[in-house]
Amino acid sequence: MRYVRRLLVALPVVAMAGLLSACIAKGGQGVTVPAGADLLEQCAPELLSVEDLASRGEPGCDLVGSRVHIPDGPTLDVWQVGTAFSHQSSSTGSVEYQILNWGVPGIAVSTVDNGRLIDLWASSAEAEELQRQQLSLDGIDGI
Repeated sequence: MRYVRRLLVALPVVAMAGLLSACIAKGGQGVTVPAGADLLEQCAPELLSVEDLASRGEPGCDLVGSRVHIPDGPTLDVWQVGTAFSHQSSSTGSVEYQILNWGVPGIAVSTVDNGRLIDLWASSAEAEELQRQQLSLDGIDGI
């Protein structure tokens, strides 16, 4: 059973730090990546907009290596399947941007402010539901 791993990156004013750890939330649980991710070929890397993810649908390939742009926000890299990436900058205050590569259903991107979900974009309904499950396990409100 494969669980989502989480890569957290905080960008304070002076320093940048990264941490790779298992994405096992409160109570020792995690969200399972759907089967089939290991059979996906890598997509040609591209720059995607979060606003176009839903209309794009399931990618049919692994989006690792692509980048996703958030209007009025950062451009995030898509990491390997099962890896979550969080970006928080001192310039955005308490706003945190999270991206997860769910494999077959594609990717999901969320914006969280002070522990509350603000926006969520996904390439499929399944990727959105998986992202909501992960956010819930992380204790995020507004799911």
